[in-house]
Amino acid sequence: MPRYLAAKAVEHATNLDWSRRKLAEFRDKNLPHYKLLDRLEAQLADDAQTLRGIEHALTEPAMRWVAEKACFTLNAHLRDLSEHYIAGLLQQGKEELRWRQLLLKTAHRIGLTWIEDILVRLDRDLSIIPARHRDHSIPVFFAPPNQHLSVLSLPGIFHEFGHCVVSKHREIVFALEQMVAEHFDSERHKLGPMLPAQRVKRLRQIDEAASYWDEHRLVEVFCDVFASYTCGAVNVLSMVDLSRANTMDPYAVDCDYPPHATRIRVSYLALSAEQQQGAGVSEVWSDWQQMAARLTVTNEYKAFCPDALVARLATRSVELIAQYQPRTPRQSIPPAPPDQALQAANAEDLCDAATSGLTVIWHTPHFYDRWIAGFHTMLGFT
Repeated sequence: MPRYLAAKAVEHATNLDWSRRKLAEFRDKNLPHYKLLDRLEAQLADDAQTLRGIEHALTEPAMRWVAEKACFTLNAHLRDLSEHYIAGLLQQGKEELRWRQLLLKTAHRIGLTWIEDILVRLDRDLSIIPARHRDHSIPVFFAPPNQHLSVLSLPGIFHEFGHCVVSKHREIVFALEQMVAEHFDSERHKLGPMLPAQRVKRLRQIDEAASYWDEHRLVEVFCDVFASYTCGAVNVLSMVDLSRANTMDPYAVDCDYPPHATRIRVSYLALSAEQQQGAGVSEVWSDWQQMAARLTVTNEYKAFCPDALVARLATRSVELIAQYQPRTPRQSIPPAPPDQALQAANAEDLCDAATSGLTVIWHTPHFYDRWIAGFHTMLGFT
């Protein structure tokens, strides 16, 4: 073991030196990510101190367990730095930097004022790393390279920003967990007289349903609500697209994510009454319900995602956004008519762009080429 730790320390020293040189190269390129570079360089200084501690511990047999633990931590830090940050900084071209501008503007408009910079990587599906070592100020935002062509997925950007909110305000998760626990406690208390074996079976079913709602699934539902809260009614169409473009049964519960049927429902229930009654939303919702009615709703789905719980998840998430993000404006206006949507194509606001683009593609798809051309002009893309 001492030989391994000594070898690993030498490898870490080489990695630290390479990382310093790469960050210096990024400085020389005058990238606008100076705040990110400040934090990465500070982290490297801390990592260098950790390495010195490892080298000292190796000289004391009784302290080798400390060296082993520190090696594990340092290995994770350097891997994260290389895979997510240095790899992303190597990719910073015109389109990544333009998306950075738009995403920063959007983050601040929807009240995520703690975000100081965003590292954009156009090399995978929409996702986000909302924090690094408890620093929430510079998330890494992933999107596919053709994101500017996919207006149907634009509301997904607001879903990803929801992850930043949950990461910043961990109390949101605790509140949702408590709400779910209270719901299933109520279900237990509602049990009437029955045979002991039946009671045991029913209690086991309730326990399974309660345990289904782990942190990951609750966070995903919250982020769906956050997208409807901040981006408005068009998020429902985006969620329907997410489901219908996927071959998975929307009522399936054997996935790490909540069922698509639940995600679409909370997205719809998070809208204001005025939004729900809007022509475009009511049509999308009606079409979705007709399609879903042709599918079989399993008993597992009914047990894990009962209507009352799903409705409460939507309502409680809206309450938590208002509580922990009072500066986040709620998008409560129905989408504009198609002729006005065309005129809004050049508005440099991703919420307006998503609203206008989805209105055009839904109601007047023959004008979509005209809309997307204006959107690309706004982005500065070709």
